[in-house]
Amino acid sequence: MLKYIYIETVNDGKALIPVSTGLLVVKESATSIRFYSGDSLGMAFDGSSIGLVVTGTGFTQGLVDNINSAIVQSLQSNYRAKAVAVEIPAGNVVNDFEVNIAS
Repeated sequence: MLKYIYIETVNDGKALIPVSTGLLVVKESATSIRFYSGDSLGMAFDGSSIGLVVTGTGFTQGLVDNINSAIVQSLQSNYRAKAVAVEIPAGNVVNDFEVNIAS
């Protein structure tokens, strides 16, 4: 059974993210975080993998830590459990999300 986490955004609603075979979370800047699935990592992690990009303002390592915590909580939960929400730290604003090719 697939496990999910989600991030509430200001403009696009909830970004529902499948944990699947694992996620790698990369903070690219204070305005961008990219998610790579374990499946795409198996193919390549050379910048050609498809990734989910979340954009906003004031992104910190605390947000990345909360994402990783939600991933762990999701994987440790019962298979019938709801998607786990990522807690957005104060000062971090998540505006949008999109799926695109890593550059």
